[in-house]
Amino acid sequence: MTLLSLGWALAATPALAQPSPEPASAPPTDAVPPAAAEGAPFADEPPEVSFPEAAPSPAVRIIYTGAAKGIGRHFPPVELLQRLDRRATISGAQVQTVKVEHGVLAQREALLRTDGTMAGMVAFLDGEPITCGAPSTVVGALTPRDRLLLDVAKPPAWLSGIRGQTTFLRQTCTHPSGSSATLTRPSDSELPDWGLTAWETREALAGTIAVAGHTMPFLAVSEPPQEHSRTVHRITELRATDPTAIYVDAGAHLDGVSSVRDGQPSLHRATGLRDLARVDPSVLVPGATELVIGGRAFIEEQAPHDLPYIATNWAAEDPLLELPPSLTVEVPHPDGPLRVAFIGILDPAIQRSNAGLAAEGITITDPIAAVQPVVTALEESESPPHAIVALTTASGDVQERIRRELRGVDLLIGDPSLATYRTERRDVELRPLDSDTKGAAVTLPMDGLATADLTFDAASRQLRHVGTEPVPVAAVDPVDPTSTAAVTTVRADVYPALESPLVGPAVPGTPLATWDTERWHQLVCEAVRTGSDADIAVLAPLPPPPSTPGPLTELQALASLAVLDTLEVHRIPGTQLQRLADRLDGFATVTCGIPVGQRVSKVGPRWLEPDRTYRVVTSHQAAATTAIGEVLSSLESTSVLDQPTVRPVPSLEDPTKPATLRSVALHRLREVRDTPPEGGVAGPDHVAQAMLVDGPMAWDPLFLLRVRRVGVQSQSFQGVDDPAFAEVPETLATSPSSYTLGSTADLAFEYTGPALWSDLRAIGAFSRIRAGEEDPEELADDLLLSTSHSLPGLSFPVVTPVRLMPFGEVAYDTEFTAIEEEDGGTGIAQSDLSLTLGLSALRQGPIRALRFGGFVNRDMARRDEKPPEFGGRLDWETYQSFGPSVKWTTAAGVFVYADTADDDASDLRLRALGETRLLLPLATWLDLGVYGQAFALRGRTAVNDTLGVSTTWGVTLDMAGAFAL
Repeated sequence: MTLLSLGWALAATPALAQPSPEPASAPPTDAVPPAAAEGAPFADEPPEVSFPEAAPSPAVRIIYTGAAKGIGRHFPPVELLQRLDRRATISGAQVQTVKVEHGVLAQREALLRTDGTMAGMVAFLDGEPITCGAPSTVVGALTPRDRLLLDVAKPPAWLSGIRGQTTFLRQTCTHPSGSSATLTRPSDSELPDWGLTAWETREALAGTIAVAGHTMPFLAVSEPPQEHSRTVHRITELRATDPTAIYVDAGAHLDGVSSVRDGQPSLHRATGLRDLARVDPSVLVPGATELVIGGRAFIEEQAPHDLPYIATNWAAEDPLLELPPSLTVEVPHPDGPLRVAFIGILDPAIQRSNAGLAAEGITITDPIAAVQPVVTALEESESPPHAIVALTTASGDVQERIRRELRGVDLLIGDPSLATYRTERRDVELRPLDSDTKGAAVTLPMDGLATADLTFDAASRQLRHVGTEPVPVAAVDPVDPTSTAAVTTVRADVYPALESPLVGPAVPGTPLATWDTERWHQLVCEAVRTGSDADIAVLAPLPPPPSTPGPLTELQALASLAVLDTLEVHRIPGTQLQRLADRLDGFATVTCGIPVGQRVSKVGPRWLEPDRTYRVVTSHQAAATTAIGEVLSSLESTSVLDQPTVRPVPSLEDPTKPATLRSVALHRLREVRDTPPEGGVAGPDHVAQAMLVDGPMAWDPLFLLRVRRVGVQSQSFQGVDDPAFAEVPETLATSPSSYTLGSTADLAFEYTGPALWSDLRAIGAFSRIRAGEEDPEELADDLLLSTSHSLPGLSFPVVTPVRLMPFGEVAYDTEFTAIEEEDGGTGIAQSDLSLTLGLSALRQGPIRALRFGGFVNRDMARRDEKPPEFGGRLDWETYQSFGPSVKWTTAAGVFVYADTADDDASDLRLRALGETRLLLPLATWLDLGVYGQAFALRGRTAVNDTLGVSTTWGVTLDMAGAFAL
């Protein structure tokens, strides 16, 4: 039940607002009404226990916070700019430019601005005396959340639609060095303190409005609500007013991961812990931001401050990592102290998102099963508490379970789903119910700082009334000087190095456009993929994009990359990429490199290579805590012959350490920003185009070592067995039928780029057979060396989707040894040098290569006897996989020769070789399979003008694969 619906129920049910009549009889102690068991506020027609008439005792005040998520939250004045743009557009004006400025400082109601950078502000406020000139008047608007300054003395007509219209005094203040700053303040305010640490940073957007042919500068500045330093000051005031008040925090109070220091917790955590100790809390609960660094590191981090952290559904194998399950606070009272017990319920989602907790032996247990025994023990203790309060930052289903199933809890703090900003006060009268018939706990909303006054019945000392009231913390409220100084010191130290623009506007030409989540996540994904030299990136859902318009600075980008996570690479065979895309479909992931849930024919712009092993990068946390890890591990090779396939991405600063997601993304975005595009200049404006459009389709140079096969094979050979071909220098034509063992190799160095594809290839086969005392006889003796070059930039369509491109090849076809003559002498070794020019098809589906063209061939062993030969050729390769393992390949080459004047029995009209293989991988690079070859030839003279065919069948053990160099 939400707070709003509960409020309506209170208004509509008189029984909730006044004591119930005395019941006729007391209920049995073990009765649990059905409605109460289902989580209703109380049972339908419950047997009631009323209080005797007695005046209520004084209230116990609880001051509480929760889900603050630290000091470093930013609220840019985007809504103000949108209202400004709407009003200006009506009058013909238009917001023309917008950019963020990190160097606008505030002190009370005064604003100070130099060149818009923190570096300029640090130099200006260096302790030297500052002098200010005569003030002038500028107009603007002041709202509870934002401030607008226009660089005009008279308000334009369209400004009337902006609430809080007012005027400010503006002065130019000068540093002894000659640099200047603009001071803007209300007319009745005093000059500020010129010490740097007396100021606080503000999120600001500067820009121009175009109207009537000229431009009008403006500055929009956020007025942050619930700011940390002011909250500390208000808590201190409340504690001073009521020294017996109990201050508690429901979790997620500290900053999490640093956005400015790689792989470290936030630099503001030390300030947050010191400030907690200063306000003397009674009870604290760790949340997701506290535990982002791990349980052990957090406990050690807060130990010097001796803070009262508790966690009820927390189990640790190491006793040093245990936290108390509950804490009871006693408040003095004339009739005896009032005891309020607190329990801390952690959201189990923290365990799922933080792999480090499990590694430390810490388990966040079930929020009901672990907590209920603790509540029961408190109720049955010798001095039971007068009220039990649960603190939690859990929401959604977890919070609903707590309300429905947990018995004995009076109050539940907090509910971050409903803001208290609009709530002035809320009062709830409680029925007197024993623990067996208690309904759901009263849920107190949590948004900033609030108080809860608990009133107890004077006689029974049971909780009777709860009154909650938010404590607004406005931008004009006093700050805590110590806290402000600490925060400003940190920001003044780190901001100057990160103020450079990194990424251009989300939509060029649209000043107020902001990044949508999907597009921003793709930008980060591509930065991680290319920055880690991976083919595919699969990431868990990332933080949302910056909410400000205009160019994004490094500081803004890093704020959305503040995750304490390292990167790791998984090696996935190309045959498994379709399964990867299919299995990721339906999971919440950010993926780039392949389409999820679709047919995978390409990885980036290149066709999928089934014999390649691809680098798939993900984060360690995603692999350890989400389905991504399960999917990737299921697709990796499990063969004992394979080495482990998971490796950390090495850090650029220290290769012995893993790189973080943040550092890789930032380095890559900087690299793209600082590299001028073709025909352009370096800068942030081309980063989005380069990363999201040009980059994913760019044919970056790639060098591959392709091993089609290197292996041994057992084969059965059926020869031509025709004396007509005795003089043909082809072992496949002259060898007798046999069964033997042999070896083969097919290696190539390949280069593919945007304008040229080249390879250097070697194909060899050699085998001998020895029978008794006879000399060994060669069954296969071939060596082909070739280099080919294709021009993809000149490709053209033929039949959809086939495209052809020009290619050329130079090949040298020879043998390892010459054919032996019958008399024991050595004959002529095959030695043909050829040049082919023709067309090659771009890869399509299972067709890995298809080429045809004309060739000229020269027999280098008989140059004086044989003239050049001319002819045509056709060759192809195909690759098809079945399921995750079985591979089927085919290859063929057909050569047709023209007549020459010196044809003899050694010359061929037709030479064709075809092969097919069916392979089953034993390991990533090792295949076991069966194969078949067919060799056909026909001569050019009457002696051998007949078709001869030889076949080979066998079993092969091959090493194969493609390796990026």
